[in-house]
Amino acid sequence: MGWYKSLILHPLVNRFNILFVMGWAIACWSTTSPWPFWIGLIAEGLYFGARLALEFSGRPLWQLRFLKKDSRERYFKLIERFRQIKRDFANVDALRPLLEGQIRHIKKMTGVFLELLILRSRIDSYVTGIRENYDQKIAEIKEKMPRAEGRIREILEQNLKIYEQRRAKYFEVMGNRAVIEARLDTIENTLNLLGDYAMGMAAPGEAHDQVELLVSNIRDAENFVSEIKTVVPQSSSIRVRVKA
Repeated sequence: MGWYKSLILHPLVNRFNILFVMGWAIACWSTTSPWPFWIGLIAEGLYFGARLALEFSGRPLWQLRFLKKDSRERYFKLIERFRQIKRDFANVDALRPLLEGQIRHIKKMTGVFLELLILRSRIDSYVTGIRENYDQKIAEIKEKMPRAEGRIREILEQNLKIYEQRRAKYFEVMGNRAVIEARLDTIENTLNLLGDYAMGMAAPGEAHDQVELLVSNIRDAENFVSEIKTVVPQSSSIRVRVKA
């Protein structure tokens, strides 16, 4: 998993890229042939071109570095658990056919899980940026209204309606976040239960039910992701990396 994490989490210019440039410079300096220069230039151009294409693609995997450390580690832990379950099922003759028939659907689970983490991160960024106590604002306006007259009272009434609407939307957003967190837990728990069945030498029928349950949860989560992405603003593909 080490190289996999490094490839995804390293920024465009990283220590490996710097080491390559240093080696390239030494190779060019130590010979009069123009080939090291052109080969290095082509290699560096291909590297930057490929990385920029991936960055601007907006693919969920290349947004992973923008998540906080605990979310990233949660994702990598899920991938490792998935791979372990594949190995466990492959080593049990009675269980091997159950996973082979649904492995494509189960593999999609890691992508759905990552998209849910990204959506939760977007909501957390929104909530962090608000920094307003709606209940306090509403209470202050209601306290001023009995003493207000004319145009001032009209403005206070407008502000009161806006704050009440914003409070309602805030609770709606937090409700979406709670659903996302519940779905993340469901995917993790169902996958872990599937692994427990493999290690516990479960009967094929019982394991089959868990495989079907996991696939059902994945499909349900996919539909949820498609729906909520229409109401949660999506981040741009190039952003400042979130610190752990």
